[in-house]
Amino acid sequence: MTIVTNTLDPLARSMTHPRTSSRRDARPLPRAAGPFEAYRLGASDVQVQVRDLSLAGCIVEPEIYRGRHIRLQIDLPGEGWITVQGDALRRQGPTLTMRFIHLDEATRARIERTVERLSGPAPW
Repeated sequence: MTIVTNTLDPLARSMTHPRTSSRRDARPLPRAAGPFEAYRLGASDVQVQVRDLSLAGCIVEPEIYRGRHIRLQIDLPGEGWITVQGDALRRQGPTLTMRFIHLDEATRARIERTVERLSGPAPW
């Protein structure tokens, strides 16, 4: 896995390093490229793939769009399944950019460990 830091990506633009409070210091968060097995939860669960996973969000493929709020269940290698909630930020072709909301500390720690393990050292 590699760190994805494409600043043209809308998700990367919306993510700043967690220790900074200024958008002027717009270093993207480390991300694991994936893909990760996942399910979009709803009236009927739909299998999807998650890519570009970070503490701030991810890319969902294929784009299964039914409203702004999304619930996903994601299988993190070495960590197991997590359930996250998020907002749809942008639809582009077959993908949907999702920003996580209301991550509890345990889920945040599991995502952080997964990204750290799969992405290698941070570029800064």
